[in-house]
Amino acid sequence: MAQPTGQGDWQVFLLERPDAAVRESFPAGPDWPRSADSQLAERGYVALASLLCMNWTPLPGGGRGSQVFRDQDYGDEETW
Repeated sequence: MAQPTGQGDWQVFLLERPDAAVRESFPAGPDWPRSADSQLAERGYVALASLLCMNWTPLPGGGRGSQVFRDQDYGDEETW
């Protein structure tokens, strides 16, 4: 999930099921959703909403939510 900081940026939280414990949190820039997607990719994750070319789900307080998965190709340096 991501919440606006009130300063033009976003704070992204990776929540772990089933209790919604915060697994990781990091800032993302104002260029939503590219900034969040870029930060997720740097950490080896991908947002389902981005994969499906859909908007993240609106949340109360102006936030956004999307399921996030480990990118199976993260760190794959094999070239063809």
